[in-house]
Amino acid sequence: MASAPRKSNRARIGVALVLFVAGIALGGAAVKFLWRNHVENSAAVAARPLKMSAKVSALGRIQPQGGVLNLGIPIPDRLLEIYPGIKEETVVKQGNALVRLESHAARALDLELIEQQLVDAGAKLEGIKKKGKAQIELDKLRVKQLKAIQPLDLKLQDEQIKVLARQAVLAQENLQRLEALGSSVSQQELEQQKLRVLQADTELTGARQKREKGEKAGELELQTANAQLAASEAALDSALREVPIKTLESQKRLAEIRLKETILRAPTAGKILRILAHPGELVGGQQPILQMANTDQIIVIAEVYETDIHRLRPGNSAIVKGRALPKELTGEVVQVGAMIGKNRVVDVDPTSDVDRRVIEVQIRLQESAAAASLINNQVLWEIDTAP
Repeated sequence: MASAPRKSNRARIGVALVLFVAGIALGGAAVKFLWRNHVENSAAVAARPLKMSAKVSALGRIQPQGGVLNLGIPIPDRLLEIYPGIKEETVVKQGNALVRLESHAARALDLELIEQQLVDAGAKLEGIKKKGKAQIELDKLRVKQLKAIQPLDLKLQDEQIKVLARQAVLAQENLQRLEALGSSVSQQELEQQKLRVLQADTELTGARQKREKGEKAGELELQTANAQLAASEAALDSALREVPIKTLESQKRLAEIRLKETILRAPTAGKILRILAHPGELVGGQQPILQMANTDQIIVIAEVYETDIHRLRPGNSAIVKGRALPKELTGEVVQVGAMIGKNRVVDVDPTSDVDRRVIEVQIRLQESAAAASLINNQVLWEIDTAP
């Protein structure tokens, strides 16, 4: 009885071994068959030319040409008012006043004060100029007078010296004549003549000394007058520099710039898209007060996969689709970017790739008005790359 079960187990083990070996053989044959079929199919696919689609699809966003302008101020201030008529969707011209800041009144007073200081300084400058120029003219007349009078005085003195010299010669000749007469001339008369000779010589010497002294005094007086003229000119120049006209003019220009900065104006023609601040709020820094853009020409920034870059050229036609668009729009590729980066537009499909390497392509819409109110709207582009 014990040997019968033992024989049955051995039979079962033998059958299992046979089935295992048969399975291995069949598996090997199946793998060989599948591999041969894969190689044949791969060769067939490689031998058959690939057909590439002529269209490239890409997500994109609607943008005005030139982008959205964020208008604000660099220095913190408080928003006083938004000018009447400035609302969202308002079309403005370049230079239109948009908002006024609280510091406008103080800046206007600063400018008015500097302008008054400039007027006062100008009046003072004119007074200094008149007084200084009058003194300079007086000094010039003094120099001119000295130059004219001194030669006449010297000439008069020279004539007087000639007369005195002649008188001295005559007195000496008379003395010699009297001495030649000898005893016929009284001693008293002879002494008187000698006195006349001495007096004539003394007067001649005095006249010559006076002439020399007058010449030196005249030169010194002329030098003094010239020095006084130079001092008057220097004094006028110094007084003019002390009046801070240039400084006040620079302060005025600075005050005008600061006053101008208290009114935010449209840098270009366009449409007000959003007003982000309200009167009474503190504004400044990186937070814009409002956003605007020129919506006359709308473009789409399409984010194309980096593998499709070589297929794009300016002039390629494109079709845009979007849920918010009233219809399909057509456009033309106007610019292909030069730098690859991470995508900014994310597909709403949760299963799509959210981290793509793309290049931005600008496409100009032919019907800008249809998308002018859909800035930043996500759309799907199909770009026709066929030549």
